[in-house]
Amino acid sequence: MALLIIHNNSLSGFIPLNIGNSQFLWGLDLSNNQFSSSIPLSFGNLSNLIFLYLYENSYFASIPSNVGKLKSLGDLQLNGNQFISYIPSSFGNLTNLSTSRLSKNKLFVSIPNEIGKMRSLNILDNLTNPKELALLYNCLSGSIPPSLENPMLARLGLDFNHFKRTIPKSLRSCTSLIRLCRNRNNLTRDISEALGIYPYLTFIDLSRNNFHGEIPSNREKCPKLGTLGVLMNTITKGIPREIRNSSQRQALDLSLNHIIGEIPKELGKLNSLIKLILRRNQLVGCLPTEIGSPIELEYLDFSVNRFNNLIPESLENLLKLHYLGLCKNKLVQELPKILEKLVQFSELDLSYNFLGPIPNSIAFRGASVEALKGNKRLCVSAKGLQPCKALRQQKQDCGAKWFTIVFLLVGALFVSIALILIFFIFQKWKSNLGDRQCNNQNPQGLLSILNFKGKLV
Repeated sequence: MALLIIHNNSLSGFIPLNIGNSQFLWGLDLSNNQFSSSIPLSFGNLSNLIFLYLYENSYFASIPSNVGKLKSLGDLQLNGNQFISYIPSSFGNLTNLSTSRLSKNKLFVSIPNEIGKMRSLNILDNLTNPKELALLYNCLSGSIPPSLENPMLARLGLDFNHFKRTIPKSLRSCTSLIRLCRNRNNLTRDISEALGIYPYLTFIDLSRNNFHGEIPSNREKCPKLGTLGVLMNTITKGIPREIRNSSQRQALDLSLNHIIGEIPKELGKLNSLIKLILRRNQLVGCLPTEIGSPIELEYLDFSVNRFNNLIPESLENLLKLHYLGLCKNKLVQELPKILEKLVQFSELDLSYNFLGPIPNSIAFRGASVEALKGNKRLCVSAKGLQPCKALRQQKQDCGAKWFTIVFLLVGALFVSIALILIFFIFQKWKSNLGDRQCNNQNPQGLLSILNFKGKLV
């Protein structure tokens, strides 16, 4: 029995066709080189091979089906090549296979049902009886086969493919899962029904799919879950208050959904939280004071929502915070000066709000114009924005202008009223004068009429 390891070199060309004559080989590692062409068909003769590492090369063409003859194979890593083919159904014969890594190729069509026969997926590392199937970054399509059910499967990576339809219910039986990645597919289902009971699960990434329903918060199903990523789905309901039971949660990314309502105060009970991203949803109301309770928080992004009112002063408790995203909300007033206490604070985005002067700290002083633009009342010592002194002077000048305008308007109003009064008084006086003249002329006219009548008599 022999072992051949030639990894991490700059070897190129192709593998000799007669390598299949080395039936005594039990381990072959040609990874991280520049080998090209295809895998020789003679590989099927290496019946004693336990591990085969050909990852990070330039192999193309198809994966030969006679690889399925390597029944002793326990670890197969072909990731990081340019294989253009389907997954051979003969892989179902590799019943001793513990690790299968086919990621970052150009595999297409669907996963064959025979894959479900590989019941011994067991990674050789420090985890207790872990299992892995990695098919990331390919062009696989269709549906996930129900035969993939494997109670001992610990890691399932199907990210960046073109799977469609629903997730098979059989995956709920994979109770040994530690990591579950189904990112960037077209999977659809109620997210609360897509998951089973996974006592060892620590990581879930269901991003960039079409999951809907309510955010799962049942701690009994995933008691050790530390990371939950469901960004860019079609979740429409609010954040459940039961989320407070997820005490192990360290990262929560619910961005680019249609989540409605307010942020529940119970979110502040996630004391282990390091990253919280709720960007681009339809959340409304005020930011709760309790958001300053998870003191381990390093990354906080509430951008592109409908939050209004003030930024809570409780953010001063987040001494480890290095990023704060609040752009495109309806936040008003000044930022709390206590944010100057955040010594780790280095990045922010406050653009397009109604904020006033900002605190004097490194993050704010060094902020880019893009991170602060769109705030009419904002002033800071940053390139492209007016300094606060100029803003105060502008406000004073603006106030003086308004005072002058108001004074002139009020003065004009009084003058107009006075002229109107004078006009009416003059008209009244003229009317009275006319009446008196008329009364003085009437007696003489009457005497003339009487004298005229006397003469006639």
